[in-house]
Amino acid sequence: QEQPELVAALRTAIEQTAPFGPPEQAYCTDFTLRRYLTARNWNLEKAKNMLRESLNWRSQFKTDEIRGESVFENGKTGKVFVSGIDREGRPVVFLRSAMENCQLDHDGNLRHLVYNLERAVKCMDEERGIGKMVVVIDCHNYSSANAPPMRTSHATLNILQNHYPERLGMAVILEPPWYFTLFYKAISPFIDKVTQRKICFVTGKDAAARRAELDRIFDMAHFPRDMYGDVDMGDVFDAGTYYTEEGERMVRERAFELRRAQGRA
Repeated sequence: QEQPELVAALRTAIEQTAPFGPPEQAYCTDFTLRRYLTARNWNLEKAKNMLRESLNWRSQFKTDEIRGESVFENGKTGKVFVSGIDREGRPVVFLRSAMENCQLDHDGNLRHLVYNLERAVKCMDEERGIGKMVVVIDCHNYSSANAPPMRTSHATLNILQNHYPERLGMAVILEPPWYFTLFYKAISPFIDKVTQRKICFVTGKDAAARRAELDRIFDMAHFPRDMYGDVDMGDVFDAGTYYTEEGERMVRERAFELRRAQGRA
């Protein structure tokens, strides 16, 4: 339950206890303050500490300065990208381990991930209550050769849980093999209970069953054919345009266009 007085109190507290220049002002919308309060069960002190840590992290990580050309080499295979929305209008982030091209580049992989998380946020519509994303983890051809190192997995969880609170609407894990299940069991103690409840495993007995499971979440007319949808991957992700300013604009506009078709804009 929202408590407007706590939102105002958090704004006052964070302005007094953290550097608060233009980047921080832009980040600390009322919607964002409510996210941090919600993540800490509306405990003002805990929310303030969490938000202060995020502001420090964003400043050190330089989240607002990551440009497509700086992460192109890391992401040109399409291992992580933002495309389309789900049936609730939330932007979708695709992760495809089989397309991993620099498994041991810990810092580069995190930078590329954050670049895409920031792109997903820009595809949201907070004024209309759309402030979460859906993450699709495609496990086709998942193996130890392309699985992220445990260090990178822990850092990824830390970023998602501590610096993008209340941003995950659902995580869809498509066709996880048995060795992915082992990996998941190894990292699950580090996943908070709220996040665990948002994880959906798609394990239908055949292609039709898996498509049917996905169809409850996504409009398959706009979903990649490689994942039982109807659209060629080349029409969903093209590295030549995706990392350009024009590509960023196109992905944002496509999300809003699809929401208009859903009657959400």
